[in-house]
Amino acid sequence: MFERRFPQFGPEFLKEFHEFRNQLNELLNSVFSEDVQLASRAMHPVVDIIENDQNYTYFVEIPGVKKEDIKLMVKDGTLYLSGERKEPKFSGNYQKIREELPYGKFQRALPLPKDADIDRINARYEDGILFITVDKKEETKPKLIDVKVQ
Repeated sequence: MFERRFPQFGPEFLKEFHEFRNQLNELLNSVFSEDVQLASRAMHPVVDIIENDQNYTYFVEIPGVKKEDIKLMVKDGTLYLSGERKEPKFSGNYQKIREELPYGKFQRALPLPKDADIDRINARYEDGILFITVDKKEETKPKLIDVKVQ
């Protein structure tokens, strides 16, 4: 959908942008204080969206989040996703050597397309991926018209 709206930003541009973002994060983490490092560890789920004739499917990557800690809500044409990835508790005497995994509360607001049927949204959570299917309104789905020859 993004590529259709902005054809000048194809898959190669997005790949390069993500690589640049990762390199910038590494630079900030190595140069600045622990506060910047903690901010870069904030939980921010990434989302892919695909579309077909019948619906939209959102793929939200939230590994390590329990199903009961995920909340979905639709309001004013926007799909709101929130939740929390809780940091594991360790017992005994231990020392953390490296901390890179993001933990904490997260929230995403995803505008729904105008042809989304907000009464027909389904979600399932499997292997760290939240699958959200949003059906299209009936009047916007393509219809096949039978042509009769006389």
